[in-house]
Amino acid sequence: MKWRLNVCLVVFLMGIMIFSVCSAKQPSLNDVSPFADPMTENVLIAMNEDSYRNFSRDFSDGMKIGLSEEKYKEKIPLIKKRIGEYIANSKECLGYEVKNEKVTIRYKAKFTREPEQVIVNVIFTEQGDKKCISGFWLDYPKLPTNKYDNIIKKMNSIIVQNENDSVAYQRRGNAYLNKGQYDLAISDFNKAIELNANYAAAYLDRGIANLKIKQCDLAIKDFDAAINIDPSYAKPYLNKGQVYEDQQLYQSAIDTYRSFLANASSQDIQSIETAKVRIRALGGVV
Repeated sequence: MKWRLNVCLVVFLMGIMIFSVCSAKQPSLNDVSPFADPMTENVLIAMNEDSYRNFSRDFSDGMKIGLSEEKYKEKIPLIKKRIGEYIANSKECLGYEVKNEKVTIRYKAKFTREPEQVIVNVIFTEQGDKKCISGFWLDYPKLPTNKYDNIIKKMNSIIVQNENDSVAYQRRGNAYLNKGQYDLAISDFNKAIELNANYAAAYLDRGIANLKIKQCDLAIKDFDAAINIDPSYAKPYLNKGQVYEDQQLYQSAIDTYRSFLANASSQDIQSIETAKVRIRALGGVV
């Protein structure tokens, strides 16, 4: 089980840029540790100090939007209540991976209320000429395990009573998606769409599930379907744009974000700002 801080619109890590160490020769741990270790230590110490300013010091622009100070204040106290404070300099590197022009490092670390090791996961990318953090989450034993199981159980009861309830299928599919059971999730989203062809959220969630199983073309089709149903719906645009970024189709990503801006509700301030940040990061003009 894992608790993710990269609020990323569910499926994507904010602020992803090309990482300069990505080349024919993969970087060694000695290449990565000099910047990764102190940046990770800073994030963990900042959690102890309850300092969002220090916590977000090395975040990418998109990560700062995705994990705003408001969201930090909502989530971090709950984590600290369960596992306590980080014990300074206790982290040890378990390994790292370079994939899709991102470097992911896993550490084990000690916290005051958790007798077992907490796994710290950090994703590093490059923004301009600066290394930055674009993903951060913790894995630890005290995470609640029954949230999504309870949703599935509840939706099962509703479906037994009404097998044509498209919302129940969508909500159960979303729970399966969060549990990593992607085939079951897609099956439920298919049923929700069968029952309600104009169910934009079901298309969005199916697109996210398709991304999880590396079916990018199908994901884009689902995002487009959600957009056609609700042209002001932010999440399909932002997820579609991120797919294009991951594929290095940067102009397509810019065009997608601009399309959202042209159709966005003026009240969707955070999503509008996210799209503007991504356009600028990719060299476009807002």
